[in-house]
Amino acid sequence: MEKNIAGQYNPVKECFQCPNATYPGGTNSVYECRQCPEGKIYDKNFNPWKCSCNLTSFLEAGDKCIPISDSQKIISDYPINIAKSIQYTNVETIDKTVDGISSVASSDTFDYLYLKSGYDCLKRTNMLSCQTLANLCVLQMYDQTNPVCKLYNYINDLRPALATNSE
Repeated sequence: MEKNIAGQYNPVKECFQCPNATYPGGTNSVYECRQCPEGKIYDKNFNPWKCSCNLTSFLEAGDKCIPISDSQKIISDYPINIAKSIQYTNVETIDKTVDGISSVASSDTFDYLYLKSGYDCLKRTNMLSCQTLANLCVLQMYDQTNPVCKLYNYINDLRPALATNSE
């Protein structure tokens, strides 16, 4: 602490432990305490310090923490493990007379973007998230049975109802 409550400089700097839910440092100074963003808690197991999702009530989705209660519809109706599995048919093979199939069991891109963009698009917090969800559907070759495309279509079907309810 460099200054007292009146804003005057102390004769010497004193260090105090940061209060709960805050972490030391930040972009400007190591002599200040910063609060973690909503849904995140200070994780002192990392150096430099890090804010992590409070997993008792939030899920990690990309760089965001989503309330578990708000993410249940996506998780149960549009399962992530199926959404991130990609199967490409009609793939050209060495034998040009036979088309092959190529599968991707898991995708870091889907792991990072799917729940985050689905949640934000559903909550209408960010139009870019809806575009991201649409692009994930494109990566699934517009497969309307895939959870990504089903979620995107579900949200689009809600749009007229959401627009009339908000007016």
